[in-house]
Amino acid sequence: MTTIEQLERDVWPDPGPEVTSLVRRCTELRRKPLVEFTVEDLRIMLGQEIVACDPHPCGRERRTSVASPRVGA
Repeated sequence: MTTIEQLERDVWPDPGPEVTSLVRRCTELRRKPLVEFTVEDLRIMLGQEIVACDPHPCGRERRTSVASPRVGA
């Protein structure tokens, strides 16, 4: 199962205890298999501009869902 770290061949170091929860979550998501990403995971990574392209085969479909105001409601 492929992760963002594997695709980019760039391993981020473990964040220290002083980082924000968002930094910690983004670091965790870089290590999470892309096939396990949820719409919320994609929303976070796209919002932080960590994933500039469609990281998942269903990326285009999920991006449409991310833009929907009803997602997560």
